[in-house]
Amino acid sequence: TQKNLKIMKKHLLILLIFLPNLLFAQNKFNIDFSSGIIVYKGYAGYNFDLGASFNASKRVSVYGNYNFSELYLKNAVKSNFHRFQSGVYYNFLNGNTQISSIIGYSIIFTDNNFIFDRKTTAAFDLGVLCLFNADERFTYGMKWVNTYCVSANGGIMQMNLFCQFKL
Repeated sequence: TQKNLKIMKKHLLILLIFLPNLLFAQNKFNIDFSSGIIVYKGYAGYNFDLGASFNASKRVSVYGNYNFSELYLKNAVKSNFHRFQSGVYYNFLNGNTQISSIIGYSIIFTDNNFIFDRKTTAAFDLGVLCLFNADERFTYGMKWVNTYCVSANGGIMQMNLFCQFKL
């Protein structure tokens, strides 16, 4: 067991030394930020996204992000929820302007049960991402995502202004 532990430590050390060089020697990684409104059954609120994406090819990017949302419900009741999202952007139109479809998966955590039947639930995301200035290091655009969740009895629409910085 001691010998196995020493071998694992050596492998971890090698991974920690070489992984950052391998990852950041490429310009395929992006930092994503978006902010906008969120709508659910006539209730509205705001949300923030922060995440990263990896350009696997010219058409496909894999993303993962964290989303904080706050909805304002009846009688001044607020409902906060947090989402961890992961999925794929598929570019239909490449060039200075990009149009991509979004297919993803979310795990949603909420502080109360006004929207969801339970405090932790899974959901499916579909959407569209329109990017402008896509040939440059800083890209901006709009992101529309509809989240389908069984425990939420309906879709949650997210409409954001989207910014992307290519590393």
